[in-house]
Amino acid sequence: MCGLELPDLETNIWNRYRSAGLRVVGIDTPAVPDIPADTLDGVRAFGRREGLTFPLGISSTSVWRDVFAERGDGAAPFPSRMLVDRHGNVAYLSTTIDPDGLRRAIEAALRP
Repeated sequence: MCGLELPDLETNIWNRYRSAGLRVVGIDTPAVPDIPADTLDGVRAFGRREGLTFPLGISSTSVWRDVFAERGDGAAPFPSRMLVDRHGNVAYLSTTIDPDGLRRAIEAALRP
């Protein structure tokens, strides 16, 4: 996710859909190999400064790059948004800021 979309993610996604079962987790991960990742304390301090209430973490692996490499469309993996449904399937994957598309995917994934 990108810093530009964090207020929308907090207000219009997390606060709106969490009572319906949505879980949001922000994961900071190095976008480029060989560039050191942030520390967990640094990521959490950033979240507090931004007023974020959903969980934040870090990843030092290339799992996100691997997911996009499997797609084979050449899209850069950062920043990215991924929605995993209740069955563990990737229901939405995007590298563009598309709040309406994300909302539609969330609403579809939350349907019984």
